[in-house]
Amino acid sequence: MGAENGETRITDDIPDQLRILQLTELELLIEFDRICRKNKIRYTIIGGTLLGAVRHKGFVPWDDDADVAMMRADYEKFLKACKNDLDKHRFYFQDQFRTREYRWGYGKLRRRNTAFVRPNTEHLSYEQGVYIDVMPLDYVPDHKAGQIVCNVIAFLFRKAAWSEVGKRTENNPVFRVLYKLLDLIPLEMQNAAYCRFIKRLNKKPTHYLRCLAVPIVTSRGYKGYWRYRREWLNTLKEYEFEGYSLLGMKDGELALKRMYGDYMKPVKFPPVSVSSCVLLPLEEIQVDDRLKQVKV
Repeated sequence: MGAENGETRITDDIPDQLRILQLTELELLIEFDRICRKNKIRYTIIGGTLLGAVRHKGFVPWDDDADVAMMRADYEKFLKACKNDLDKHRFYFQDQFRTREYRWGYGKLRRRNTAFVRPNTEHLSYEQGVYIDVMPLDYVPDHKAGQIVCNVIAFLFRKAAWSEVGKRTENNPVFRVLYKLLDLIPLEMQNAAYCRFIKRLNKKPTHYLRCLAVPIVTSRGYKGYWRYRREWLNTLKEYEFEGYSLLGMKDGELALKRMYGDYMKPVKFPPVSVSSCVLLPLEEIQVDDRLKQVKV
């Protein structure tokens, strides 16, 4: 089950691999939704997960991840709720303020007894199970100049956090040196400064929100994906997703148009590459058994 470069592609050799991954992520989405509803925490599915709900009433057939987002205050409420309500026999939660060496500016809810490791992160000490991304949304300035400054600061924080990996993997010698310099800043110091930054941003509500930990322009070329208008999150609605019900912004089509343009036109991207992939047996995944009969 390996690609020629030694990495694992989850759809190589075993055609059901991707579906098993999706069903594991569905299990995570169900648990996330359960905790949020129990504790009256607002959230929205976003990105490819929202697209899948609108276009397929479930996963985009070739998608390999799941994303949810919530206001920073709701994110903090969710973290507190996990202490008592999370099924810790099956799941665990990670983020940069609670997990040693964790290098992402958003949280991940993960499945125990699995592995889904990105290439070049094998040396990091934290456990890397199958996950869904839990994105905190922070207020950003309304005026353009303020947004540019905010984006630059967020970019620097992302690069500093990634420096431990970048100094090993960057091909450009100049950038590799810059990563080595950034890596001299202790991660604890980076996190403390980042915490002050997000607190300052959230002191006063604005009309715009974004996940600071994700680039404004993604690797797939989409612009403005992670910036939302605040009013989009004012009203939520139920979306059918693989036979279950998840919450999403009522005007989700606006966010989908910003990211995908003609979002009803399918565009297939290559599957993710991972260096270690260990998935649960189908019978151990706690979702509707009828879903386990469907192949991607």
